[in-house]
Amino acid sequence: MARFPLFEGNYSTRYSNALHAAYHADEYKVLDSRGTLEERVHVTAAKMLEYKNYVDELNDRNKVAQASLDTQETTAQESERDRLLSLLFVLAASGLVALDAAVKAAAQLLDIVIRPYKGIQDLPDDAETASIRGLLEDLRKEENAEAVKTLNLEPILTSLETANNAFAATKAARVQAKYARKQEITTNELRKLADETLVEIQDAIRASGIIASLTTGQEDTVTFVKQLMQEMNAVTSNYKTTLKMSEAQKKAHEEGGDEPEPTPEEPVE
Repeated sequence: MARFPLFEGNYSTRYSNALHAAYHADEYKVLDSRGTLEERVHVTAAKMLEYKNYVDELNDRNKVAQASLDTQETTAQESERDRLLSLLFVLAASGLVALDAAVKAAAQLLDIVIRPYKGIQDLPDDAETASIRGLLEDLRKEENAEAVKTLNLEPILTSLETANNAFAATKAARVQAKYARKQEITTNELRKLADETLVEIQDAIRASGIIASLTTGQEDTVTFVKQLMQEMNAVTSNYKTTLKMSEAQKKAHEEGGDEPEPTPEEPVE
């Protein structure tokens, strides 16, 4: 009797995080295309869900590594509040040279309040946030209200407060998200769990095929298993080829020579 087919080794430990996530996503698609697998190959819905959760988390982490939208948002908000701070300082200072006596007097009063806050744009994020709050509180004190009104600074103060609060909220969300990620398992541990779960699924599939091949009347199951294994091996073979090409290109680049042709497919691990 011919030996029952084997699953190909996948070299997954050598894949980049992006390639590793894509590999498992494609293997899951092949499995999921069969619908329920429990009856024929003893892969339970719970095991499929476990594998799917690992695959989804790998893809999510890969997206986070590629781009962080909240970082871009924080940068934009920080630039906006710095712009408003500069505008506030310029408007207040311009009143010092005004011809109107009331405007000049208001500017002189507020200059004393503002002077300690000059340069707060260069402070660390949280220190700048606190300093802006202190500046707003000082400028809105009762004794400064008339001067602020005279220089028409309230619209700038309102915009600055909005920008500062938005920055603080986004920064706080980033801190919480970063801390939450620290409590999770590492990406390496997650990769290992995905690899091990796939092996468990493959073992169940192949074992079911072997048992069916030794059981009278189970020809349909044998055909089902062999076709499923063939499709999964095709995915594995494709990613192994991609890995070899990538490694060959990297080696050629490091050596400064021409990129070599991909090596022939290696025997099954």
